[in-house]
Amino acid sequence: MKTGLSKREKIMLFVLGMIALVALSIQFVIIPLANSYSDAVEERERLRGEKALHELEVANLPALRNQNSQAHGRFESITSGYPELVPNELIDSRWLTPLSSKYSMNIMSLRFARRDPPRLTTVIETDSEGNTVETTVPAQVFTKINASMNVTGNYYSLLNLINEMHTTEFMRLTSVNYSRSFINEIIEHSTISLSFEITLKN
Repeated sequence: MKTGLSKREKIMLFVLGMIALVALSIQFVIIPLANSYSDAVEERERLRGEKALHELEVANLPALRNQNSQAHGRFESITSGYPELVPNELIDSRWLTPLSSKYSMNIMSLRFARRDPPRLTTVIETDSEGNTVETTVPAQVFTKINASMNVTGNYYSLLNLINEMHTTEFMRLTSVNYSRSFINEIIEHSTISLSFEITLKN
């Protein structure tokens, strides 16, 4: 009695082995290599695109810096008439008290409305060495401060005070109330209540 595999069976086993070997090679070798190659091609194209973009940015950098410099200069020119943001005490000592004293006015009362905390935003810029710099700045360009003031003096001095406040670029009168009384027939005592808005640059 013959034992073992016949020639035909050996051929079939060999063919099946080869098919299995090819299938395993496709699944575990060829497909991963193809995927890796495809990923490498995509990464290469992405890097080429980034390189071209960076080269374009570098080429345009001098023009952009010049444009930014001109924009900053234009901004400073437009806002030059507005003082920098300062505390209420400095508003009083720098402008209101000297202005009242200039026309021999006595300040009877001065009140400032509550200020809301400034809204902030983050600005990302590139310095001269190409480093990215993040800074936090106010979101708004100007801050408006509301105040009211009572002053006393003679009628013509009050008119001069109102006129100067009216023509000051960063001040805007919102309300004026006037009353007068006579100490005698010659001396007039006048009181004026001013409500106004002061615009300061952040």
